[in-house]
Amino acid sequence: MIIRDVWYRQMPGLMALNEEKKVLDRVLKNHRNTILLQIGGPGDARVTEAAAASQVVFLDTHYRTHHEKPYIQADHEQLPVASDSIDTVLVMHALELSQHPQVILEEVHRILKPGGNMIICCFNRWSMWNLMHHLGRKKIFPKAGRCYSLSAIKKQLRALDCEITVQQTVCFRPPSRHHAALKQGLFLETLGQMIAPYCGAVVMVMATKKVVDMTPLIDLEWVKELAVPQGVRV
Repeated sequence: MIIRDVWYRQMPGLMALNEEKKVLDRVLKNHRNTILLQIGGPGDARVTEAAAASQVVFLDTHYRTHHEKPYIQADHEQLPVASDSIDTVLVMHALELSQHPQVILEEVHRILKPGGNMIICCFNRWSMWNLMHHLGRKKIFPKAGRCYSLSAIKKQLRALDCEITVQQTVCFRPPSRHHAALKQGLFLETLGQMIAPYCGAVVMVMATKKVVDMTPLIDLEWVKELAVPQGVRV
């Protein structure tokens, strides 16, 4: 099994997944009769189980012999998907592992239909989890390259001319390796949103690909008839 999948089944990965799912369940249930592409994250169906999409496809760089949904093995920076063809793309902790995260976002923007949504999940640079990951003896994240702040993700999405509709960080409890912690300190999630809303362990942003306005075609003959007084030859 892939190390990242194991991390999500154990603590503290399970804690992070539970908090991510609360947000994903809320936003994905409204996307009905759509095609949802998940890039990265756990390979099982836990992440998108509440989605109302007509089809869910999982894309990852790793080869998988067993998977619970349609699967594509491909490079995140070169998506083998037609332009303007996907309704919703969930990018789950793929940016941290890439040397060119902006390329991934550009590819996601390319394959999204106009009016489609991309949902970004990544580890937060300004979080207690990231601080403990770098200062502690035991690493918190399974394999994290570069973490990103909420403002950095928003800046990259705005560079693509996307409209940001959801933005928040989640998972304010200290990372723990004990399953009992899943039901402990839940008040810290609410308290964190109130006093330090940008310092949760995970950044979550949803943005919409803007629809390009089209200039309507004008019937020049009709304009000419309207502008020229009757009885005047043109």
